[in-house]
Amino acid sequence: MPQSPAERAPKRQRNDLLGPNQLWVPMLGGRRIPLHDVEEDSPGGETTSADDAHHRINTWRTEWQRAREGVDPVPEHAQASIKQEESSSALGKRKRASPDRSPTPIDRGPREDKDAQYRDQQCETLLATQGSSFMTPSQLGVATPSRRLCQILLETKQSVPEKSLFHDGFFQETCQRLRNWNHARIIRDISPLIVPSAETLAIYGTKHLDVLAESVNESWKCSCAVPGVATPQPDYSVGFRLDAFSDSQRTVLSWLNTDSSGLSLFKATPHVYLPFLSCETAPLDVADRQNAHSMSLAVRGVTLLFYILGREQELHRQILAFSISHDDTSVRIYGHYPVIDGRDKKYYRHLIKDFSFTANNGREKWTAYKFVKNVYDIWMPEHFGRICSVLDQVRVIRG
Repeated sequence: MPQSPAERAPKRQRNDLLGPNQLWVPMLGGRRIPLHDVEEDSPGGETTSADDAHHRINTWRTEWQRAREGVDPVPEHAQASIKQEESSSALGKRKRASPDRSPTPIDRGPREDKDAQYRDQQCETLLATQGSSFMTPSQLGVATPSRRLCQILLETKQSVPEKSLFHDGFFQETCQRLRNWNHARIIRDISPLIVPSAETLAIYGTKHLDVLAESVNESWKCSCAVPGVATPQPDYSVGFRLDAFSDSQRTVLSWLNTDSSGLSLFKATPHVYLPFLSCETAPLDVADRQNAHSMSLAVRGVTLLFYILGREQELHRQILAFSISHDDTSVRIYGHYPVIDGRDKKYYRHLIKDFSFTANNGREKWTAYKFVKNVYDIWMPEHFGRICSVLDQVRVIRG
């Protein structure tokens, strides 16, 4: 039977990968803090019966199906916005959907058309009313452990590339040229210096990142997008590889499909499962809406796993995903979290840092890069271990 990367690792390495008690966080000033110190006590030992688990998943499926019924997949204001975008193209290069195919949230044409809806502020209303996704902090905010974790991710030392456009000798000229670069050029040259590639770091030798998979400008066609809102298509996103999970864990993920359509709350693309990071390069408000949609789906998937076991309160106000919004000068870093009140689940975001990477001679130019690397190195292994443990518990209950 093939083994997952976590199973193939030596015992000590596997403990470091999956065991939160083994993770020590180096802080500025030489201090080291055990990561479990940022966790709150939670009823992790609670269990539920097979009947309860089946009832919970069936209830969720029914509620989700009802929410999807009667919702226009492309609202009128979005259609008008898309038509306006198409007609304003002087070159007329944008392709339109074939007349024999009706537009759906999964297949709506080229990337420019999908962005059009997110340029409309009404998108925020749709996210809130149809997906319980709010672009504000909740009234109580994030839990104290998550707030402290964000500080750790910001402050922990990290290495940066020795030679790049952000090198001290090139940075000023880079900033001058940025003003004339288009969207594609910024994504090509600047985005990797804001959000490092997980797979590239794995190839360079950071082997605990072998469990990760990434997508670049790829539609989340496998996901249960918020009804009425264009399917997410992040400029960059990261989740887990399917073969990072054991055979039994993959069976559980296959069982937990939302409906007969084959869409899944746990799969963004055919090769990215349970995403936890997205990056959008656009005017910041537009990028924020795109990230709010994709990361609300990510948080909802993890919440559902815990809901099946009756353990969803462990996630209440805990950050479960991160997003980066940036343009040619500024960056916003968010954490995304659920607020759970019985069967009522809502999704919010917490602003971790908002800054200009070009200001003050680039004093903050590596802030986002280091933060994301710390997400990969400090937060991700524990998150992966928590997901695996829940999948194993579901498998045991299901028999």
